[in-house]
Amino acid sequence: MGLTIVEIVIHLEQEFGVDLPDTEAGRLTTPGKLVDFIVEKLGASAERADVSKRVKAIIVDQLDIDAAAYTEDADLIRDLGAD
Repeated sequence: MGLTIVEIVIHLEQEFGVDLPDTEAGRLTTPGKLVDFIVEKLGASAERADVSKRVKAIIVDQLDIDAAAYTEDADLIRDLGAD
């Protein structure tokens, strides 16, 4: 897992108060998978649309990409340039 991915994971953990173990983070290769994982961890209190919006903001900020380039099915490394 590259440094950028580690930084994204740290921001997500802080933002949502969840733990994303390395074993899970390595399988969460798209923003959509990250959103689904966080929603599952948060349970009934989580609204997917809100989680998705917050995940997008973190990824766009951390990768310094145009928000228009972001999609939930984009591969973080191949499509969005994370390392």
